[in-house]
Formats: sequence, C-alpha cells, structure tokens
Amino acid sequence: MRHLSLSRIFIASVLLCASVEGAEKHGKIPGNMRFSEYTGYDALDWEMSVGALADTSYKLPVYRGWPSKPYAVIGDVRHQDERKQWEEGEFRDAVRAAQAVGGDAMIIRHGSEAGVRAITGAASSVGIFAQAQTTALIIRWQTEQEIQARRKRDQSLLEQFKSANPNLEVSEETGGIAVKYLLRSGVQDTSQDFFPRFVELMKKTQHTNDTLSGQWLFKAVIKTSALVSQSERTYMGLATVRADRESIAIVSVEGETEANFSGQETSGRLSGQIGVAGYSAKAEGVAVGKKISLTFQSVLQSGTVQGTFVLQR
Repeated sequence: MRHLSLSRIFIASVLLCASVEGAEKHGKIPGNMRFSEYTGYDALDWEMSVGALADTSYKLPVYRGWPSKPYAVIGDVRHQDERKQWEEGEFRDAVRAAQAVGGDAMIIRHGSEAGVRAITGAASSVGIFAQAQTTALIIRWQTEQEIQARRKRDQSLLEQFKSANPNLEVSEETGGIAVKYLLRSGVQDTSQDFFPRFVELMKKTQHTNDTLSGQWLFKAVIKTSALVSQSERTYMGLATVRADRESIAIVSVEGETEANFSGQETSGRLSGQIGVAGYSAKAEGVAVGKKISLTFQSVLQSGTVQGTFVLQR
C-alpha cells in the first residue's frame, strides 16, 4: 500500500500547485462577459475525443467539440446580454475573457447544460454551468507532470490489484474505465476508500468462460441536435448482461443513468432495441472478447438523438 500512498501524495501536490497558480482573484472580465470559476475537485479525467477541429483564427484555439489532448477546466464565460448570438465580435470578447483568467483554449457549448459533471465527467457534482444559453468552457492544457501523475496512479492501482489477486485477469483499458467511473462517482483518488472500491469493481467484472453473461462497466455518449441548439452528455455505470443462445439482454445496475438493451446476438453481431438516458431507439453493434459496442440514432419531435453505448470488462 506504500507505493499507492506515495502516488496519492504526488498527485495531491501536483493538484495543489495547479490550484495555487490559478487562485489569484480575477479583475473585471473584458468584453462585457460573465465568468464562473470551476471550484470542484480536478479529477484529471475531463472528456476527450480522438480528433477535434479548432478555429485558430483567434488568439486562442476555439473548439466546437472535445479536444484530443488532456486538459482541465478553469471555468466558463457567457455574455451578460443573453440575446447575443455569438458572432465574430462575441467570439473575440470571449477569447479576451479567457485570456484574462489564464485560459489556453475554449470549448463552445450550446443549449442547456446541467452541470460540469454532466458535460465533462468531473469528479465533483458541483455545477457551475446551469444556464440555457451558449457558453464557452475555458480550459488549460494539463502539464506533463499532471499527465504522468495520472498514469502513475493508474499503474499503481493495477499493480496492487494483480499482486493481491494473481489468479484474476484485468486489462489496462478496463482498469482505466473503473478509475474514471469512481472519480465521476465522487470518490477522490486520495481517499482511503478508492482502492477498495477499485478492487470491488474489478472483481465484479471478472468472468470465467467465453459467455457474454456477467457484469460490465459501461460508458454511454448521447448527442442531441435541434434547430438552434445541440448538446452532448456522457454517462458511466455498471450493467448486467444475460446471454442465452441468440438472445441477449443488458440492464444497468448502478451508475449515472438507466440503460437497457434487448435483442439478438449472431456470430458477434448485435441488433435490438436500446433505452438509455430516457431515449429509445433501434441499435446495432458487435461483441468481441471483452468489449460490447452499440450505436443508435432516432428522430425526435425537437430534432435528433444519436449515441454510443460501450461495455468493457
């Protein structure tokens, strides 16, 4: 346990330094913008994408999707005048505001946001983004020291688990999902409960044969689009899978949203009906080894919804 304790101390010191550097009181925000500072626990696990497009015509890059490299959220900005439509001049005002608070880039968000945890996967449930208007998340890029601290944390957890449970298998990908799920659940990686909870999750997702039946960790990404707005939310949790010949059923047992799937499995290909986060649609996907992946899309009265539902063990 000493190895993990040292890792915890190292991560805590990194986070403390980052917090101290950004703790100075901000003066008047330029451009008639309103700034809300993020004050929750920095889990070092904010939402990312495989690839992202950024508008580089401003003094800071402006993203319309999640960046593809690690970052932390400083806060958000929005216009004092809610009627502003975020045209060229408004973007420049937002960039000036982001520079004033030490931001490295911005992520434009549209529509109603329920809170930081809902949109970026933060560990804290403290929400600072609760307005039904366009906002910009102000972010800073994580330092190499922070990135290495996270990697050391994850490696330490896996090494301790393997040492204490030599007969059980666990992949780095599954371990990484378990860590992120715990952080999103509000269990800080510096707490005494973190490693026992990690072990509990790893044991729940163990399997002894080739059947798909058992418990799996899941991540669902839901994107909704309407005429004048769009939103994206990510959910994580634990689900039970029951596979009987060609029939397969998936039901969430804990986590951030209710999810279920009922359908058929033929030679690794899946088809059926999915329900997740209050949406229902036909879904297709595949099951390969320790991973199940489902995709779906549907037309709503107000627009469209599409999503992915991925399970890992």
